[in-house]
Amino acid sequence: MYSKTFTATPKGIEANIIGVEIDASQGVPGFNIVGLADKSINEARERISVAMRAVGYEIIPSRILVNLSPAHIRKEGVQLDLAIAAALMVNFGYIDIHPSFLENFCLLGELSLTGEVKKISGILPLALEAQKHKFKYLIIPSSNQPETRLITLIQDQDTEIYQISSLTELQELLEALFLSTKNPTELSEEKTRATKLIVNKHRLKKLNRLVIKDKQSTKS
Repeated sequence: MYSKTFTATPKGIEANIIGVEIDASQGVPGFNIVGLADKSINEARERISVAMRAVGYEIIPSRILVNLSPAHIRKEGVQLDLAIAAALMVNFGYIDIHPSFLENFCLLGELSLTGEVKKISGILPLALEAQKHKFKYLIIPSSNQPETRLITLIQDQDTEIYQISSLTELQELLEALFLSTKNPTELSEEKTRATKLIVNKHRLKKLNRLVIKDKQSTKS
């Protein structure tokens, strides 16, 4: 089965958007990452496998190939963990969404061995690049929300930003966002209400320009 999503990697003080494609097929079990990945990304195989197992998502023995594109760009950083894990979880059916829906996302976050989504350094240029590419959704670690909220001040900011703290919350959020795209008549009133509660719980609140201005006036 094939699934695809997106993440970002640093490029000086800017960033590059990186495609994460995963194919899981029958054959000799293996987990390979290709596409000019640095050591921290190649080590993600172990982190992701243990993190998924910790929250009850076993990696089904299969021939797993992770392709990072564009192939000619050097990729670095542990922030790719979350995107790879998300694509795997969709691939294996642990997240109940259509695989193509995942292509609307840019995901940033490092995984701990317990399935926690950890804070990453230098997130602002990565998040700005995701916004620049007009992704529908950006998912970040909850612990990164203070600095990431700064991009909500951008006037033409169309990307919806969500925060999570674990792989369990990732599953909950992705399924809720997928259901929120359906016609309300397809869902029960109770399901619609529950979906809205989950989406609102994880959505990053926008900064208020007036509040910032007032604070600056107070300091002066």
